[in-house]
Amino acid sequence: MSRIGHYYHKAVDIYHRVIGSRTYPQVVTKPALNVSNLYSEITDFRSTIQRVVYNLQSETSGVYNKYFLRQSTSEGRLGSLVRLKGHAGGVVTIGDLHGNVDRLNMILKEFGPQLQSGELSLVFLGDLIHPESKNNLADMRSSFGLLNAVIQLKNTYPDRVHILRGNHDVILDGVKNPADRRRVVEYIYNHQRDPGLKLYADLQALNVLDPEARGLRLGKQVDQKDPTTFVPQTIEFLRYTVNFFKNQGKSLDEIDQLVGAYQSFFDNCPLQAVVQHKDGVIYMAHSAVPNLPFPTPRQMVELEKDRQRVSQVLWNRFEETPDPAKEQYGKSHIGAAINNLAREFGVAPSQVFIYSGHERESYWATSPDKSQPNYRIIHSNVTNNFGVGIFGENLIRERLHVKKGFVPFTTVYEMANSQKPGSLPAAA
Repeated sequence: MSRIGHYYHKAVDIYHRVIGSRTYPQVVTKPALNVSNLYSEITDFRSTIQRVVYNLQSETSGVYNKYFLRQSTSEGRLGSLVRLKGHAGGVVTIGDLHGNVDRLNMILKEFGPQLQSGELSLVFLGDLIHPESKNNLADMRSSFGLLNAVIQLKNTYPDRVHILRGNHDVILDGVKNPADRRRVVEYIYNHQRDPGLKLYADLQALNVLDPEARGLRLGKQVDQKDPTTFVPQTIEFLRYTVNFFKNQGKSLDEIDQLVGAYQSFFDNCPLQAVVQHKDGVIYMAHSAVPNLPFPTPRQMVELEKDRQRVSQVLWNRFEETPDPAKEQYGKSHIGAAINNLAREFGVAPSQVFIYSGHERESYWATSPDKSQPNYRIIHSNVTNNFGVGIFGENLIRERLHVKKGFVPFTTVYEMANSQKPGSLPAAA
């Protein structure tokens, strides 16, 4: 066996033992594991995460590299907007995955070769983690595996893989300082067998969690009639992460640093992406666009400073708002966004496309606003469906991609209707 082959098989074995599963994204691991200088990084999550965060923080400011531009804020921090060039192979946009490793496998099997060759870029619309099923809240194994796979994907192709932050993408933002984070991690480290409900109640009693943190707004009530039984998904995900690394023999200090590195990764992900193309402009964010007035490109870069707008691009749902006293997000916002983007980038409104995730499954692969067909929802985690957006060189195309080719994106394509389960791409 060749030396490269020896290292490849050895690294795969280590990967299996670390992830604890025989399921992993094929295109993520094989190119990375065949590159000898990535070998040590793949066996050390902290090194991998820190390298990705460093790459995010040091991306080119003010000048396009071959693929993208990430401008800095006026204070020198990494901006909230990434601008991509529309190059030959185009851009593939991936909606919410929520820990669905099999769906990521299918996407990477189709587009991995073009990603490797530099023909296309990938944009993830956020919500990488947390299963959507409320009955599956405590099972964070797949979410943890998918997150690490995407981090490795970003590490391998830093110029061609872009991850927008979703409202679920948080491991522990509900603390005020590193000392409080350490107290949370230490408590979970010493009480790993406690159920999530007890952990959450005990952490609240320690007075180290910020009740306004977005990560604490997501979860479920164990007893639907009793709101005090609410368990945040971020607590379950944090518990799984701490237990995983404890079982791997990591010290408490190492685990605390890893938790901080994961949160830093999420914090450094952009909130919006714009693809500038000769045929038009595509704006992407996790939950579509901010409320009016729509921000200028410079304000998009500085968006992180505006807590209200950050909340809007992470949480807005079409014609729905949790607070009746606030302006309802709807058609006026989409129309204004399209007109503003057209004016800012010098194209016609018909050449502006808006893509987002976050919306409920019933909206996926459709435009909830019939008056604005250029606004589309992409959801890549719908049962029996596999949806991505593809934008090529000569024409901005809206597609739902399936194994046997392309069908119009406006058509809800049920794989189960035309393919037997055994013929679907298996997880690598």
